[in-house]
Amino acid sequence: MSFISTHVPDISTLHPACNGEGLLLSGYASTWDLDRAGDRINPYALDEAVERYMANPVLLYSHKSSLPPVGKVLKAQIHRNKGVWIEAIMPRPQDGSFAAEVWQAAKGGLLKAFSLGAKWLRSHSKGFPEIVGADLFEVSICSVGVNGNTLADCVVPTHVKCLSDGGSVPVA
Repeated sequence: MSFISTHVPDISTLHPACNGEGLLLSGYASTWDLDRAGDRINPYALDEAVERYMANPVLLYSHKSSLPPVGKVLKAQIHRNKGVWIEAIMPRPQDGSFAAEVWQAAKGGLLKAFSLGAKWLRSHSKGFPEIVGADLFEVSICSVGVNGNTLADCVVPTHVKCLSDGGSVPVA
């Protein structure tokens, strides 16, 4: 499965945190396990893709590139034995907005699956489809991820401050 978009929102369009509230989410955004689309990602396939993605580390809602980001990925680490682990911040939006519904669902644990949005490069050289490269352009929080093992396993309320680029980071 591929989520190809002609437009990816810029992290600078991320809303500021209402009352300094936010959610800090962490977990695997991708694992090397076989996913629901029948793909398996090679543990070395995303090295360059993750590095490029961190130039605009948007967290979207369900791959909806027509909407502004709902958060920002702060860290993305490749763990060779398991997958791509991320830490992301979701600043609380103003009440009454669609983003506020997404934020409340994430806070309540109803929305906790992660999914990668990318253009995938596949190979069948090992007798099965394997992702060997990617142009990763977004990570999404969604109801159901393509990979069933990609969940925010930690969602913690936190205080955030706004940065000049529109993003938010936890207050230490």
